[in-house]
Amino acid sequence: MILVSSSQFVSSQSNLELGTKWTFSQYLIGGPIEPTYIEIVGDTVINGTMWYLIQGEGGCAFNSNSKPLIREDSLKWYTYNLNEQTESILYDFDLNSNDSYFVKYFGSSFPIELRIDSTSTELFNGIERKVQYCSNPNSNNDGFFFGGQIIEGIGSTGYLFPQGNICDPHAGPLRCYQNNSEFIDFDEDRDCDDSYFSTNTSETQLNLNIKVYPNPVFISQSIQIESEQIVERITIIDAKGVILKTNSPKSKEAIIEVNKEGIYYIKIESLNKVGFRKLLIVGE
Repeated sequence: MILVSSSQFVSSQSNLELGTKWTFSQYLIGGPIEPTYIEIVGDTVINGTMWYLIQGEGGCAFNSNSKPLIREDSLKWYTYNLNEQTESILYDFDLNSNDSYFVKYFGSSFPIELRIDSTSTELFNGIERKVQYCSNPNSNNDGFFFGGQIIEGIGSTGYLFPQGNICDPHAGPLRCYQNNSEFIDFDEDRDCDDSYFSTNTSETQLNLNIKVYPNPVFISQSIQIESEQIVERITIIDAKGVILKTNSPKSKEAIIEVNKEGIYYIKIESLNKVGFRKLLIVGE
């Protein structure tokens, strides 16, 4: 439970460490809302400074240069771009109403202005943290809209990086945050790992046992689908919700191919159940 408190915030423990994990909700087009994860999986020293390696969804799993690094220093978090060998600020938790700063768009040449519209102090697991309510006033020019909450020591409730990047898909809201000493559940009605439908569709539809492999998969590879029930129809949907192809294997096994890099969703229908899987296609 999150309780509002008027007490003064006192910064205490380290928030970033090996094993720190953020779980967000991600909507599958035409399907369930499922968990998606971002986690600190390693560390490295650059110019005498310790950085943590973030692993998330997308092509960063195959390109080490695109994996973002993150560190905290007092009330600020920073990221490091391995390609450009540059450091930039991610969060400045010390800022208050009407303050602003620029977050560099990961892999791009222009920054995004992030403005603090207001702040509050809230209690999370007995720890008081500042909450910044933010927006980006130049969204019409930079082509990106950001609005939401940034919680001190935890990050954005929408997705870890306000500007997004290939390792950190635009998802939300934040379900759970945890490190080695703390666990915060932002949705007490559901487990962190739950998949569910947002409509009145019965959640029993998620019980269809499906295997989709390999996943991730290279463009040149075929994708194998196996089900415990006869598959009546397979639908491949791209990240924008466009249906690319359908087929009706009428079998418990099927092979599909997708010849373009990207994130896709596979809708697999049996006689009375439906299952959804996310598929990542990468170049070789």
